[in-house]
Amino acid sequence: MTTRGGSSLLRLTEDVFNNILEEVLARRALKRFSATCRHIRQLCMPVLFRRCVVTLRAPISSRFLPDALWPHVRVLEFIDKCGESRIMPAWSEAPSPVYGDEDALLCRAYDVTTLKNALWSMPQLSSVSFKSRYPGSPHILPWSVVQTVLAVPQSREFICDNYLLSHRSHSSGAIAIVAPAPLASFRYLRRDLPAAAHTYHWQAEKEALDVVLTTQHNSLEAIVLPSQPSPFETLASLSWASLRELSIRGQWLLVEPSTGYMWALMNMPKLRVLELLFQHPSSTLPQAIWPLHWKTAQPFPEHPWPDLERLTVSFPRVEDQVYTHLPSTLRSLTLRYVPHLACSRWSWEPTRPPWHVPPLPSQDLSRILSCCNVRELAELEIEYHVDESEGNLLKLVGTAFPALKSLKLLRYRPAEVVGSGMDVEALARTLGRLDQLHTIALHLDVPETPRRHYLPGLVSAYNFRSQDMEIFSLALDGAADIFAQSLAPSVKFIKMLRPTPSSHEWAIFRVIRQDSEGRPTSPFAQYDHQLTRPINPSAIIVIQPSPPVFI
Repeated sequence: MTTRGGSSLLRLTEDVFNNILEEVLARRALKRFSATCRHIRQLCMPVLFRRCVVTLRAPISSRFLPDALWPHVRVLEFIDKCGESRIMPAWSEAPSPVYGDEDALLCRAYDVTTLKNALWSMPQLSSVSFKSRYPGSPHILPWSVVQTVLAVPQSREFICDNYLLSHRSHSSGAIAIVAPAPLASFRYLRRDLPAAAHTYHWQAEKEALDVVLTTQHNSLEAIVLPSQPSPFETLASLSWASLRELSIRGQWLLVEPSTGYMWALMNMPKLRVLELLFQHPSSTLPQAIWPLHWKTAQPFPEHPWPDLERLTVSFPRVEDQVYTHLPSTLRSLTLRYVPHLACSRWSWEPTRPPWHVPPLPSQDLSRILSCCNVRELAELEIEYHVDESEGNLLKLVGTAFPALKSLKLLRYRPAEVVGSGMDVEALARTLGRLDQLHTIALHLDVPETPRRHYLPGLVSAYNFRSQDMEIFSLALDGAADIFAQSLAPSVKFIKMLRPTPSSHEWAIFRVIRQDSEGRPTSPFAQYDHQLTRPINPSAIIVIQPSPPVFI
């Protein structure tokens, strides 16, 4: 590589060389490329080590990351797997934890002094995340760790994944965050807790979240929270001048019917992404974001979020006024159920009835979509029960949202009516008017859709019969071909939801319109196994429903 005049690569400008590194990184070849010579290695360091993942199987030490890498680190992730090496007792082998005993749950994998010395010596650091993969009951991330990270002046993002936040175990008693950095992103993600922990930890988490959000509300641009401990009173009482993204996920929340969720969302004028994903037991009634007769003491704008680009709502309500107040800036609308009804039907226990509220009939969904004056909408996801108005619903989609580039449609036929709803050909023809559509994802609930059966002798007693899966695959192949022939020439990909023995996946088909020599041919769908990926089960499988939270 090196000549008398020096390497030609080394004579490139910094911008050009960085573009080359990004291309090499995308091809997963940067590590090999960096080993070609010492000069190239030095130039690759900022890209090679800008994201570092530290996996902990023992408490952290001063050498958790070589200090020679510190100047290059921008994203730092800690993954706690201490439970795998028995550093901490597995709850499966110990008595059930007492949820008032903070010491029993406190994670001791992190040394605050070591963390502070390292983080303050990483000048490029912008994001720090803590992820627990501890088997059993979740651990509490020490409050001193939270205080240390949020005080790092250059950090802009804090992610807490599957830990619990609580300040009650803090020995000094001082819960304030001293000299906090102006945080831009705060993401608190966690799985469901054992039932015994709900009442205790929701209050402890709520108190901790209140401290963080109150301290950082002026600078935060993105917030992700679990629903149960979310401090809605804090959200309602503060001004969120910089907030662009708000996501709240988890079990259902019982709010005052006359105010809905708007009382907590009204002070977020720059919001661009709003996601409210709640699971609703069948015994509950989903609540509107913006109730029909809700009023405020002060005049309220017609469009509370004039820059909103993406709205995701679970279990939508027909009377919800939020849909009549959507701005023309909206580009993505998702009206779905958590989890998808199809995924519930394909669960490991088919004998257990669905516990959540069923999807709206297509007639009610039509009423919601007819209120949405967003002609430039580019992405739409809908989920509904088929009734006699399904044709009108799909015609409305084609006329009300002509700019759609992505459509995800999950439909469910009444089990008691054989052949109910539109057939596949009629569905495809109706959606053919979307002349800008690029990708369509479908759950058609065709008659061949499989169900789990009791099959003795298998690892899992409930599974799919192989002959049922073969028949279903043939039905999906035929449906994909019909859509390829009926949809607009702009469509490149067709996705079909299907079960697997352990999960679910979107089977991806490419729409082929030319033969191998480039000549036009009758369109058909070609399955692409390389693009098909399983859906993350944790994102769709329901954990046992928990008691409601009253706010």
